[in-house]
Amino acid sequence: MKEIAEKSLFEIPGGWKSLLWLLVLIGAGMFVAGLVTGGDESVLRTWQAFLINTVFWGGIAHAGVLFAVIWQLTDAKWGRAFKRLAEACAGFLPVSFLMFMIVFLAVMFCMNGPILPFCIMAKQSRKVGSTFLSSSVAIFSGFC
Repeated sequence: MKEIAEKSLFEIPGGWKSLLWLLVLIGAGMFVAGLVTGGDESVLRTWQAFLINTVFWGGIAHAGVLFAVIWQLTDAKWGRAFKRLAEACAGFLPVSFLMFMIVFLAVMFCMNGPILPFCIMAKQSRKVGSTFLSSSVAIFSGFC
C-alpha cells in the first residue's frame, strides 16, 4: 500500500517550480507597483482586482472542499478523480485566508486614503448628494 501511495505522489520539476515562483514574485511586484504608482484611480483598480481575486479563488477553494465532502459522505465511486482535484483545492485555503487578512488589515489601518472601493464611493456620495445607494454605502462604510 505504501508503494502505491509513493507512486501516486506528483512532484513538480525544479524548472517549473522556479518559473511559478518567478510569476508569484512578478504578481506581488505588480500589486505593489499599482499601489505606489499612479493616482487614486490606480490604487482603486489595484484593490478592486485584489478583492475580486480573493473572493473568486477563495470561493473556488471552498467549493472544492464542499464537493470532496459530499463525495465522501455519499461514498461516490464515480468521482474519485474529481475528488482528488477537489481535495487539492484545500491547499489554497491558507493562501485565501492570508489574502483576506490583507484586505481586512487594509480597511482597518489605511482608512484615511483611497484604499477600498467602498471608501471612495462613500466619499463621493457625501459630495454628490444622497440617494438610497450612496447613503447606504456611506452608512456601511462610515469608517472611511
